[in-house]
Amino acid sequence: MTLSQAREAIDRLDREIVKLMADRLAVVDGISDYKATHNLPVHDPAREAQVIARLTAECADGFQEDIATLYQRLFEISRQRQERRRAAASPPRIDQDSR
Repeated sequence: MTLSQAREAIDRLDREIVKLMADRLAVVDGISDYKATHNLPVHDPAREAQVIARLTAECADGFQEDIATLYQRLFEISRQRQERRRAAASPPRIDQDSR
């Protein structure tokens, strides 16, 4: 495989990843709404650890550390997205000193 072919393969994979990521974030939005409705915390460290353990067990040898790092970052992005959605849905706070 030439460098050009390898880059084309990466570009194809990146397009797939972006679509899958958008799909995943749409599901995160649904989870965010559910958690907000049921007064559940955004962060669920046990669930995150469970997912990372499952995925690293399923991936090929030599990729476990990178997959764990990727998913730690992905969870961070998902939590930030959930926090932004909650903040946007919350009524504005009235500062007592500004009255």
